[in-house]
Amino acid sequence: MKSSLVIFIIMAIALSSCERQVINGDDKLIASNLLDESKPVVFNWINEFDTNGTEHLANIKMVDYSTKRLTDNSKQRLIQKINNQFGVLDKRDLIGAHIWTGDKLVSWVENPREEILERLKLQQSDDGFYNIDPKYFGFLRSSDMVRGYPKGQYVIFMFSVLPSKINYAEEAITLWKNKKGEWLVVNYRIAEDI
Repeated sequence: MKSSLVIFIIMAIALSSCERQVINGDDKLIASNLLDESKPVVFNWINEFDTNGTEHLANIKMVDYSTKRLTDNSKQRLIQKINNQFGVLDKRDLIGAHIWTGDKLVSWVENPREEILERLKLQQSDDGFYNIDPKYFGFLRSSDMVRGYPKGQYVIFMFSVLPSKINYAEEAITLWKNKKGEWLVVNYRIAEDI
């Protein structure tokens, strides 16, 4: 009985340490390059979204690129939800991004609030890159953040936004780098807190 408990504890420690990988220089470089490549795409998409309104969401090609199907009906429901619950979206600020390199999750926040760093038990990073425990996001493993999507590299941009119908909301815009090297928006979420 004691030996099986000891083995269980050793396995739990070994498994938990797999997720607490230190971000090495190569991982930061890859994440930084993916972030730099995808930023213009997300900002162009946001410009289109702001210019054309929520109808721009109909252009998301998730149905072609993911097992997480976004049908025309669900797109229309999302558009109605945004219009009814949030109204016009104004004053958008980039909070940060979660970068899935294909095998590691690296988070980037330019200027994190002190209380968030304390909650995550992190110290201020000079370059804005962090290794955040996936359990903070409600996942067992980092790869769970992109579960259901095709294999590849992803950047999930997080924005704060001031809607006309409530005081504050957050957006998550997921970009995927396809096999041709093109960045495509494959998901959009908005909520009071993501």
